[in-house]
Amino acid sequence: MTDKVCRSVFAILLFLLSSGFGRPEKLALKFSGGMSYLLVDDINRGIQGYFDFAKDFFVPPTVIRGDTKPLHLGFDLQGDVLISVSPRVWIEVGSGYISSRSESEIEIAYNAGGSPITGSHKIRVNAIPVRLGLSYLLLKSEKTRLFANLGTGLYFVDYEYDKQPIGVGEVVLHQVASGKGFGLHGGLGGEFKLTNKVAFIIETQARYAKVGGLRGKIKYPVLGNAWHEEEGPLYFWEWLFYNGQDQLVGRYPQVYIRHEKPSGRNITQVREAKIDLSGISVIGGIKFYF
Repeated sequence: MTDKVCRSVFAILLFLLSSGFGRPEKLALKFSGGMSYLLVDDINRGIQGYFDFAKDFFVPPTVIRGDTKPLHLGFDLQGDVLISVSPRVWIEVGSGYISSRSESEIEIAYNAGGSPITGSHKIRVNAIPVRLGLSYLLLKSEKTRLFANLGTGLYFVDYEYDKQPIGVGEVVLHQVASGKGFGLHGGLGGEFKLTNKVAFIIETQARYAKVGGLRGKIKYPVLGNAWHEEEGPLYFWEWLFYNGQDQLVGRYPQVYIRHEKPSGRNITQVREAKIDLSGISVIGGIKFYF
């Protein structure tokens, strides 16, 4: 029975890879993946604010080492169904998975020869887009095609942040948030036909998508073995640090979940944080025609 199934599957694949069309192409399936560059913005600014404050606040003989590794690079997987509405125009419906991770480490030593204490900041951003667009055939030859595409999408975003502290008085911190928002995309794609029904594709795409309205939970330990949990929006603000003469030393971006909107003398520029998925992707894959 197993041999018969294997032979049947092989026969179907052989047919797809070698047979020609008896009619114009009406349907295509596209599977692709590659690298993506994301702006991210607020999340990166919040981590940079922590590192900047640590370097400004601790003075010699304390030594601070390390720097932020901004969240930018990730992978982008896509799957699409294309339906022909004319010889040059295709409706494109698809989804995918975008993911980016980063870990930054910071060390503090209370003298130049002392043993350092290491803390880490781990960030993860995942997004699942649901896309709708049009693909237009620009050029065509016997073996190659050049397409342009344009469309919109709804992006479902998950964000996670873990902090391991470096200093006395700091706490281990964990927060997660999620949200959704619309975006636009467009790009160019080329394909090289391997057979009449299968083509290798490579595409470059630009994307504009800023997702706000993120909601989630923050968790950190308090006295004893108790943990404090707080739910609410993910906020962005700048924390102002003054010296003893009330002179402003610096402005340090913060990105944390709060049940109530942050306020106070040392807090300014308060708003809900956004995760900027805008950027570019370069992907390759396979396209099947039917």
